[in-house]
Amino acid sequence: MSVLDTILNLTNYVTGEDITLHPGRCLNARHRGAHCTRCADVCPAEKAITITDGRPALNNDECLRCGACLQRCPTGAYTRPDAFSGKLEKTVAAMPPDPLDLLCPIHPNPTEGPAPYGVQTKRCLAALSAATLLELASGGADIWLDDTFCSACLLGPAHTAIEQAVTEANGWISLLDGATPVRLRSRQAEPPPAVARPVVDADKPPILRRRLFDSFRRAGREIEADRSERDVIKIGRNVPVSKRLPVSVPPQRDRVLSLLQNRPAAPASSAEPATLAVAEIHVDPAKCSACGLCAK
Repeated sequence: MSVLDTILNLTNYVTGEDITLHPGRCLNARHRGAHCTRCADVCPAEKAITITDGRPALNNDECLRCGACLQRCPTGAYTRPDAFSGKLEKTVAAMPPDPLDLLCPIHPNPTEGPAPYGVQTKRCLAALSAATLLELASGGADIWLDDTFCSACLLGPAHTAIEQAVTEANGWISLLDGATPVRLRSRQAEPPPAVARPVVDADKPPILRRRLFDSFRRAGREIEADRSERDVIKIGRNVPVSKRLPVSVPPQRDRVLSLLQNRPAAPASSAEPATLAVAEIHVDPAKCSACGLCAK
């Protein structure tokens, strides 16, 4: 695929809803010493996200809507009102129990690959959060992310977010019984030969009654979470930690906890706690700024 074709195909990314930045949720707004630049570091568009004096700014005219910032931000400062992850989960759930490749919308040859099936998403693979990958794997799917062409893509810097999400997701997956880890094609030593295969559009999942009711319940939880969301305010150090803002849990963290509670646990010996993005935390009330990072 030529550079011109790649640039033209990037219009696939700008067909969705705009990404919204909530400055009050930014880690830098909550903690002066945070100096967080994760969103800007992972963004493949140089002028889309800028950070001035610790304050992020988002230029939607330059944004490619890849979604990397949504997953990289530890406090949920970036949001987008679309159903990308939900549609993908429904599509994968309806697939046969065979290995499948998740493909980005500008994959040069989606109809051929090592997996028997391909599922082509409408977003960059960097838009897949650890919670989404955990959802896919916990349903019994054998998921491969075909990132072999990321190095030649103009969105190449977003590949860091893909690797980070896979690492975190596999840490959670190791806690579940019977779930298969998510794998990257770029890390496969000897990939099997490519074969002709059907490719399914992830944006057009079949309608299943059980999944329909699940979507209603998920929508209800999201509405309730929005109602409980409160802006960060400046408060004194004398206020107890339990009463400081923010009080809401980031949505991705909430999804992970829900999935782990509703799935059978794996034997303790098979878990890989070293890969988990969690730790035992001891809070010093005199130093805690209620930034919310530990909740992520």
